[in-house]
Amino acid sequence: MYKLIIIDDEEKIVDGLGRLFPWEQIGFEVAGMFVSAREALAFLEDHPVDVVMSDVQMPDMGGIELSRQLMENPDIQVVLFSSHKDFDYFRAAIQNKVCDFLLKPIDYPMLLGCMEKVKKELDGK
Repeated sequence: MYKLIIIDDEEKIVDGLGRLFPWEQIGFEVAGMFVSAREALAFLEDHPVDVVMSDVQMPDMGGIELSRQLMENPDIQVVLFSSHKDFDYFRAAIQNKVCDFLLKPIDYPMLLGCMEKVKKELDGK
């Protein structure tokens, strides 16, 4: 089972993604849920994970900066999500080798397709 963490400054979104989606059924375990990217980075120092899902806009550190820092660990797959359809976000995500970029509100089929792609990538390693 692959481990993932979820980061969003809105607690209801973190809870919704973490608790309502059937992660175990598709081969993932939620190892942590965070409302701060800096807290998530501190967690990652001692707890290896396979996937980081993060919102793009957050007060302490945005998902783009987080994905840039995570490029140092190519084993971590990064999925970003945002309610903003901003080309600069998409471009930066591509440059930071983000696996996928989802738009809020995230619907079930979109998230399922994304995670199947991530799982296939992880299975190939």
